Amino acid sequence: MNQQEKNWQNFCDNHVGNWYGTWTKYSADGEIIESVQSLRSLKTNPEKTLTFQKNRYTYPDGRIEERQWQSTTEARKTKDGLIHPKHPWMRSLFFEQGAALWVTKYPQPDLIAHKTELFFKDNYLRLSVGTVYDPDGNLQMIWNFREDSRGFPSEYWSSDINFLQERNFKDNWIGKAINLNPDLNISPFYITELNWPCKNHQSFFIPDGISLSCPKKIELGSPFKIIANWFITSSNLRQLIVNYDKNLAFSEASLEFYD
Repeated sequence: MNQQEKNWQNFCDNHVGNWYGTWTKYSADGEIIESVQSLRSLKTNPEKTLTFQKNRYTYPDGRIEERQWQSTTEARKTKDGLIHPKHPWMRSLFFEQGAALWVTKYPQPDLIAHKTELFFKDNYLRLSVGTVYDPDGNLQMIWNFREDSRGFPSEYWSSDINFLQERNFKDNWIGKAINLNPDLNISPFYITELNWPCKNHQSFFIPDGISLSCPKKIELGSPFKIIANWFITSSNLRQLIVNYDKNLAFSEASLEFYD
């Protein structure tokens, strides 16, 4: 199986299904913009030649909004990831262990300059953290989905949505990591040490053990990274790092495991 097919298989094995949760959007200053009940349904036909996605958002006033996409599998699969159904300038890359990411392949200066979404998955639980930068490179918005394939409300996720002031990270986290590059090649595992927070970054502490570290502004000519992590338990931490080069194009991702 080549890397393109493996990426597709990782998507099917870990993310196809119904994901019930809460979607909360925040300003760059940490203010809540809105929080809605969500359902992201990802399906394929039995032959896996067609992909279907339906997003449903239920607002506090009872209003329901739905968005649907359908595409052929072959049209979405490329050598650098799955093409985003809405943003063709984004690609999705999937780790065999369940983590995934939507990355900006090339910036869009006249629209949303830059967008990233990082996913963690553990059995029936999934979460994602996203960032949006405006055409001037300023952090415009972040968001968080906390999802459960068993239904809504989740037995695991809390209903808290306000950011925490801080989160304690013990010293000397030593773990293992793998890298994923734009050609979908995966490195062997190697020993790593937790680096948190990143210098000159803004940190956000989301309830249920979720944290985000990202720059407040990005600019052409300056590489940058976006980091998210999740305490599945107090002694089980997962971290994703997405690196972008001086052209603001995706260059590498790292998935780190600390137990």
